[in-house]
Amino acid sequence: MAGDPFSRLVQQINDVDDLRVFMDLHVYAVWDFMHLLKGLQRTVGKHQPELKTLVDELITEEESDHLPVGLGGPAELSHFEIYVCAMREIEADTGAMTSRIDNMRRCSLKEMLADPTVPEASRAFMTNTQNCLEDGQPEVVAGAYTYGRELLMPKLFAELRNRLIQLQLPCPTLNWYLERHISLDGETHGPLAIQLVEKLIGNDPEAKKRVEVIKKKTLFARAEFWNRISETIKKAKQPN
Repeated sequence: MAGDPFSRLVQQINDVDDLRVFMDLHVYAVWDFMHLLKGLQRTVGKHQPELKTLVDELITEEESDHLPVGLGGPAELSHFEIYVCAMREIEADTGAMTSRIDNMRRCSLKEMLADPTVPEASRAFMTNTQNCLEDGQPEVVAGAYTYGRELLMPKLFAELRNRLIQLQLPCPTLNWYLERHISLDGETHGPLAIQLVEKLIGNDPEAKKRVEVIKKKTLFARAEFWNRISETIKKAKQPN
């Protein structure tokens, strides 16, 4: 899969320093994921409240999970918080990260996009999420969530996890996080997301077209995100 941006990116990760660069940029996508999901909850609740239970189920599992005892569990944590734990485990930009994570916890997505300290690679990706939310049509937000997130994650995360295992990098919390999403998204969240999109589209051909458009935009934004992370890793390897 030489033409796949994520496959190329995964093969660029050769040590903990590379992984730190990846996580320091990717954490913003983990963070804005919940804004996308909460936005989906709002728009579905407003336009088709009978479907809100499906979204509530997705949110519950994303906001409350338990690490194994050996990794610091069983405290109830969101998947974003677990990702932050994984970053701290490999000392990914811990000083600056603490300040940025605190900022994430109190800022809206729009406020985060206006923050000049946000890396450009992450800002570009989050801008696509903000555009989806500003559109406000439930099938558009659901399409971005389903085709740009849930249906992609099992394959992508399996590829990354296999690379980390191959390299024997000391990142057990990240490995657990990846395995958890491979399982949840592949077995539960992915099918639920598809079901939600289908119910929101119904027999409306225009709604179906809107979903196809946002699917293409979101996949393009994600591919560009991987390319930008790749470039950042390359630059970090260059001598000062």
